[in-house]
This record gives sequence, C-alpha cells and structure tokens, in this order.
Amino acid sequence: ASIAHLPYLLSPRGKAHYRIVTLCNSSVESARLAIETFQPPPETRAYGSPNDLVQDTGVDFIVCSTSVNKYNETIKPSIVASK
Repeated sequence: ASIAHLPYLLSPRGKAHYRIVTLCNSSVESARLAIETFQPPPETRAYGSPNDLVQDTGVDFIVCSTSVNKYNETIKPSIVASK
C-alpha cells in the first residue's frame, strides 16, 4: 500500500477524487502506526479487521493492497458488503 496506492491517494490529484477516512491493518495498533507514518487526514479511523471496517457507514469505497496470499480474506468482507 505504501508504494502502490497511498502515494497517489495522498497526492493533490488523488485528493481531488478520493478522501481517506479509514485505514485497516493486521491490528488496530498497526493501523494507528501506519496513520502516524503516512499521515492521511487526521480524522482517519484505524481498524484491525476487514469485518469491522465494512461496518463503518462512513466508508463507501475500499482499496485493498495486501499480499496475494491474504487478498481473499482481506477483500471478501468488502465485496459481500458491496463496498
């Protein structure tokens, strides 16, 4: 994510089209650390589970950037939730 999607999403061009509202990682603490490191908007919420992420009514669209062996378990809740 840090080299695939975030540079664009945090760029002026990306910000013109998208707004990062959450960041999900392997744990809430890891997500918080990523928020501190990559500095998306300060109100970005941290999640440690894809299932918790899809319950957030403020999320309309999800970008998934994970290793291939974890992709299905990571993205499936988003697909089921039509996000």
